[in-house]
Amino acid sequence: MPSEPSAPRFKVYSSSHLFQTQLLHLQVTTFEESAFIWAGIDGNEVLGNLAVAMPPPTLNGNTLSTSSTTILTKEIEETSKQLGQKLASKFGKQFFIYTLRKF
Repeated sequence: MPSEPSAPRFKVYSSSHLFQTQLLHLQVTTFEESAFIWAGIDGNEVLGNLAVAMPPPTLNGNTLSTSSTTILTKEIEETSKQLGQKLASKFGKQFFIYTLRKF
């Protein structure tokens, strides 16, 4: 008995924007309870920062602080981590933020 086709459980949004003199590429992949955001520019093959942020838990009616950590990094920069914290807190989902850096 053939099964019914199912709808995809994720969506991908891509766009490119001119920022000063650089073409900035953005890709957002949304899942049911999480999202992955990638940002980069043309000709950038150097690994950058990968961070993950979890939505804040609620304990006895009080919202605690958002948990986040940097998983992969080439430098001491917390932009990906801070962006993940803000998005996880606002949308109540897990966020993975990956930014490419040009050295």
